[in-house]
Amino acid sequence: MAALDLQDELAPVMRELQAIRAELAALAAARRAEPVSLEEAARHFGVSVRTMRRRVKTGEVPVVRLGRSVRVRLDDASPTR
Repeated sequence: MAALDLQDELAPVMRELQAIRAELAALAAARRAEPVSLEEAARHFGVSVRTMRRRVKTGEVPVVRLGRSVRVRLDDASPTR
């Protein structure tokens, strides 16, 4: 009986946690689609800025140009490249 009561009490908490997980996944997906600086992309993937610049120069990583600024989308800049 006590286990059943506990399960009933935890059910709303578990639903809330599932909703939070879904929201975090959506935020992470939106973040990966947003253009970031080469410095930020390098930090995200654990490589040097020089490596990111080289990948841009060779065409491995597509860029988004905003004026003179060069940005990349984290989805486009795969760490396995």
